[in-house]
Amino acid sequence: MPGIEAVTWEQLQAQGYLGFIPGAIVLSSQVGGPLGRGILLAESLQLDGPAEWSHAMTYSGGGRCISQDWTIREISLRQYTGAYLRAYIPPYPRERLQDLVSQMRRHLGRPYDVPGILGQLLTSLTGLVWFARVIETPWLTYCSEFVCSEMRRHLDRDYLLGHRTCQVTPDAMDLWMSAQGWPCRTIRLIPAARA
Repeated sequence: MPGIEAVTWEQLQAQGYLGFIPGAIVLSSQVGGPLGRGILLAESLQLDGPAEWSHAMTYSGGGRCISQDWTIREISLRQYTGAYLRAYIPPYPRERLQDLVSQMRRHLGRPYDVPGILGQLLTSLTGLVWFARVIETPWLTYCSEFVCSEMRRHLDRDYLLGHRTCQVTPDAMDLWMSAQGWPCRTIRLIPAARA
């Protein structure tokens, strides 16, 4: 990945989390947890190779993100030490981005759409989109679906225009935001040097 900065957690803090503003869309090369492995497998099958990005979340401020794996929760970016992180800054006023974060916090504790991941996996294995549309729990989401649906609901109904639904992968989100020219910062969060 070109243009990557290697930074420690302490350096990122000292920089004031430069490039990470509340409402930024954060992609990670590391899955958020055990259920994320399912989406990573599905994505890799769709791409016929490893996915570049395997998790999507929204930066909420102070080095934390609203993330979804088993449940929607607020976590520290420090958990992603060793991972590549890319933060995209949506082109909207900061007040609207802060409102997005507030709206997303209302979902804290909501469970993950396990059937939805199964549907994505079966679609990847068979090529039949039917699985992804039928095997899901409509009131639940998985990580990238949650970020996309909240973006569409609270900021811009044309987010990921060209994708009929929010059943998308983190890689698909990356391609779309890059094509839109959204500013981003890509880092590799490295462990602090041992004294």
